[in-house]
Amino acid sequence: VPAEVRAEVKICLTGCLPHVRLEWDQLREHDVIFLVRIEAPDEPFEGKVSELDVSEFPERFGVRALRGAEVTELLDEEGNVVSDPNPAERKTPVGDNRVLRVLLDPAQYHADLDSV
Repeated sequence: VPAEVRAEVKICLTGCLPHVRLEWDQLREHDVIFLVRIEAPDEPFEGKVSELDVSEFPERFGVRALRGAEVTELLDEEGNVVSDPNPAERKTPVGDNRVLRVLLDPAQYHADLDSV
């Protein structure tokens, strides 16, 4: 099992409403995000989600994997760190693209590699 697993998550905020963009831009060190892998099911779900058992939801909606990640930094498209915890040091993000630098769970990462 590795001691640490670092990753970068690239996101594009083009077309996002201002309040959604603001939420992304407010991510700070130690915040947790969830990465979800979805594969569209062959048949669309036609029913009430509230009537599904919790165990049925992933299969019906194509959820194949869910992983947590801890934010270490948020950068704008020019590479400026915009997640500085000191409000006086924070910069206004440039552009629509962001890079989240994150830490992944090393044990889960190792298990995922073993299952491939």
